[in-house]
Amino acid sequence: MFRYPSRSIVFNFKKDEENLYTTLGVKTTASAKEIKLAYYKLAKKYHPDFNPGDGKDQEKAADMFKKILKSYEVLSNPISRQAYDIENRINDDAAPGE
Repeated sequence: MFRYPSRSIVFNFKKDEENLYTTLGVKTTASAKEIKLAYYKLAKKYHPDFNPGDGKDQEKAADMFKKILKSYEVLSNPISRQAYDIENRINDDAAPGE
């Protein structure tokens, strides 16, 4: 959990979740423009309206779309992206000694 110092915003990122950068297929050094382009590309591919298949295929697409949307919401906001990066660094440092 990270509390942004000058605001009362609290971000909770679970350690065992998939990396948000990996979900969007971008590097951790990606610019806001690169993140936005990756989001639009993947959102169009996995949007439930564009995947009118059987129940399982449509559910998989909807689940992937939700992950993509969550990743974009966090990474497109500079404050939440910074908090996510800090939280990941803390979790990565703590992982070997657990």
